[in-house]
Amino acid sequence: MTHKRDVKDFAIEFGEYLAKEAESFLKFFNTSCLLKDTDSIHELSDRFAGLQSAIYEFRKRSARVDKP
Repeated sequence: MTHKRDVKDFAIEFGEYLAKEAESFLKFFNTSCLLKDTDSIHELSDRFAGLQSAIYEFRKRSARVDKP
């Protein structure tokens, strides 16, 4: 018997992805809160982009859970 994944399963999966991205961002920010060089600024920008992407994907998928 094959288990079929539904939209709720995908929402949970992306919730985990969101949490991991947020944790990664927070870990980076806590260790680099004094941005002194260009590389740190680019790294922060990349982390923000990753977090924004994760949030977008989570919201998109979680919105499908309540729809029939």
